[in-house]
Amino acid sequence: MFFKLLFTFAICFFIFVIGTSVVMLPNLEQSREEARESQAYILSQQIRSCAVPAGTKDPWGSRFIVNRIGEDGTVAVSCGRNMMTPEKGFDSVDIWDSMSDPPHRKALRRKGTQLLLVCTVAALPWLFLAVTLLRERRRWNTTGAGCDAT
Repeated sequence: MFFKLLFTFAICFFIFVIGTSVVMLPNLEQSREEARESQAYILSQQIRSCAVPAGTKDPWGSRFIVNRIGEDGTVAVSCGRNMMTPEKGFDSVDIWDSMSDPPHRKALRRKGTQLLLVCTVAALPWLFLAVTLLRERRRWNTTGAGCDAT
């Protein structure tokens, strides 16, 4: 039974290593687009706090749009990768300084999901063997196999 467990552990480890290299390693670092979106978010916050001039260009080469809200409020908006924004509101790729779901949080969530997927796929053979061995052991104990009948 020890060798079955050891063999299954080796298979699970192999699956984990292969799964990690295929699913996670290309995505460990931010992709170019994720890095640009995160940089645009940081720049928009800096423009709002006046740490960076309002004429600053976003990572795609367009100028930030600074809108005044009321007397004291401003919103710095990057048009994003499509380099367009509607007259009112924002489209799906716009990045602004007060986003409720900033780009870096989306990337972290996606990477967490990928890691969970790899770990789950690697653990499945181990769980399958453990359940099989427990059922076999239970059947062995209830039938009395292996006991000396003298």
